[in-house]
Amino acid sequence: MSATQTTSPIPLPTGASVWPVILLNQPEVSVGRGEGNSYLLAHASISRNHLKLVKTPDNAVEIEDLDSRFGTFVNGARIKKSRLKVGDTVRIGASPPYRFNGQQLEVVLDGSGMAVKMSNIGIEREGRKLIDNFNLTIPADNFVGVLGPSGAGKSLMLGTLSSTLTPSTGEIEFDDGLKALDNLDYYRSKIGIVTQDDLVYTDLTVQENLDFAAIIRLPAATLEDRAKRVDFALDAVGLLEHRVKRVGVLSGGQRKRVSVAVELLLQPRLLLLDEPTSGLDPGMQARLMEMLRGLARKGVTVVCTTHTLDTLNFFDQLLVLGLKDRIASVVYFGSPHELLDSFGVHTQMDLFDKLQTFSGKSPAERDREEQAKAEADASSTRRKAKAPIRIAKAPPGKELLLQQAKVVFQRAYLSLMRDKISMFMAVAQPALLAVLIALAMSNQYKALSALFFTVVCSLWLGMNLTVREVVRERKLYIRDRLAGMAPDAYLAGKLGYSILIVAIQTTLLWMVMWVFGRLCFRKEVADQIGDTNIIAGWIVLFLAGIGAGIVGLMLSTVAKSERAAVAFLPLVLLPMVVLSRSTYGDIKKDWTEPSPYAAMLDTVRGESMSGMTKVERAAEDQKAWQEGRQPNYDVSTSFGQVANFFVSAPMLSRPASATMDLLGSKDEGSGGKASFEFFYLCVLVAGYGFGLYLLFHKLEKTWNDIRNA
Repeated sequence: MSATQTTSPIPLPTGASVWPVILLNQPEVSVGRGEGNSYLLAHASISRNHLKLVKTPDNAVEIEDLDSRFGTFVNGARIKKSRLKVGDTVRIGASPPYRFNGQQLEVVLDGSGMAVKMSNIGIEREGRKLIDNFNLTIPADNFVGVLGPSGAGKSLMLGTLSSTLTPSTGEIEFDDGLKALDNLDYYRSKIGIVTQDDLVYTDLTVQENLDFAAIIRLPAATLEDRAKRVDFALDAVGLLEHRVKRVGVLSGGQRKRVSVAVELLLQPRLLLLDEPTSGLDPGMQARLMEMLRGLARKGVTVVCTTHTLDTLNFFDQLLVLGLKDRIASVVYFGSPHELLDSFGVHTQMDLFDKLQTFSGKSPAERDREEQAKAEADASSTRRKAKAPIRIAKAPPGKELLLQQAKVVFQRAYLSLMRDKISMFMAVAQPALLAVLIALAMSNQYKALSALFFTVVCSLWLGMNLTVREVVRERKLYIRDRLAGMAPDAYLAGKLGYSILIVAIQTTLLWMVMWVFGRLCFRKEVADQIGDTNIIAGWIVLFLAGIGAGIVGLMLSTVAKSERAAVAFLPLVLLPMVVLSRSTYGDIKKDWTEPSPYAAMLDTVRGESMSGMTKVERAAEDQKAWQEGRQPNYDVSTSFGQVANFFVSAPMLSRPASATMDLLGSKDEGSGGKASFEFFYLCVLVAGYGFGLYLLFHKLEKTWNDIRNA
């Protein structure tokens, strides 16, 4: 299939009518999105007055960009004004390429497969060579298999091809001389990556997975155009009849097809798959490989690593990697039918044994020597590298961020709704915890204990909700990130989801406590809780839950696995229990007193953390000297209180529990203290939010490889 074909196996994100043929049948032709132009291109990347085409006196055609936002490109270079020659390629904003034939500009859909050349690729880690001297050319529209023993560099080669790994030496070229490094945005936009893990949302349907992926990948497309692209992708992988099924009930092969369909949404010219048949039975393997071979026949270059020889007959070309002096290198590239004969072996086991410790010249090395000799004889006819393709990229606007955040929110919300057990626990847990608190505190004389443990439960609910959210979706996030997902949109979507669920949970927690607890508590406790403003109490619990949810997202961002994230949870939650109202208290009062907690405002006003003001301490010291005894300085207690003050300062439980207790207090000055503690809680929540923003933006930049995330 040639690069100049005018049909494509996959439709454009916008309808074909958006990119009409531009006839040059007038002295001047204008193109833009606004009324009054000769040709209207209804696309977000087209300015209202984008360009004009003018016939010169010598019957040539000049193209002039009219200060458009996303630019006009001739043969890959952005221009202000240029004279067109027959055969020139023109891009208007983010349009597909137009070809100038002397009389008109006609669109050329670039749906043909990509040819890729790897030249002298080498990868080193900590001074040790892992890959050395990778040299091969992957033909366009071919189904290429990559075979080799463990440690032979299959995943490293895919990472290099996908541009997520930068080689230590060598370079990648595509489409007859274009350097991938000089055209990185374009190159990445034409690559699809399917990992061993199925990067799909199992609680969503097949249709929902593709609909949400299409919104992120095709933000400028209309609903109709996205629907057409989704339908085509489902049809290409044979899943149209399964579109309403939840992904979690599909077979392994069908889930892999969903992953492929997601990548097909962006019309990739190069599709990379890392052992897609792993774990599938022979029948599923055959159906999946047949589907991939069909894609190659429709204009997609497919490169697929494999660990078995059972599927070799599906490939057009086979790339074999071997270990030579413990360094991975290309040892064979050619027809799979000639593989065993090329190595002089008869069985698969013999071949893999030979690949583990390869010695002598490999078939690929012999082919390279012959090719190098042929190239040396014809060096004068070598083609020079083409000019880089420059693609103008606009920063994501508010509308795009909101659109993407909505997708993140909806995916998380629908995943929770479809998981019946998680949904039940999310609703039942706060009510159950409130009942347990009411029963356990039924014999208390003060409301302090009940309110304190209610705050602790709100912290638990918030952290438990979010502590797995980021780490379990990390590979999915990287996939979406490469497709255009903005980090701010992802965070906003996750925070929006957390706010909604925490609001529901804290409402249930507080309402059950308010109603059921007052039936179980002694009259003194019930009266104090009754004196607490029900709305103000809910707001405090809600803020505490949101703050804890943000902390959970921070843990999930840092953790390497879900297990590690859950292991971190008690290490963060328990200090909020220990370093709270029950430990940082007023030593002059017992726990049963109304407020054993030395409020933050007392410290700010200059009162000592031992429970005495400076004046009271001075008077006590003076009295001791008058009585002929040393003042009672408890150094250990003083140091412990000072240390506890600073260590407990970032604990959400500290201002939250103080505010809850002070809301129901009738002591003089309690209102001012409650306001101060509430303000302090708001500052902590905002501080944690800012910390999450900085932490996520710093760490997400390191998640550049889907396979290693």
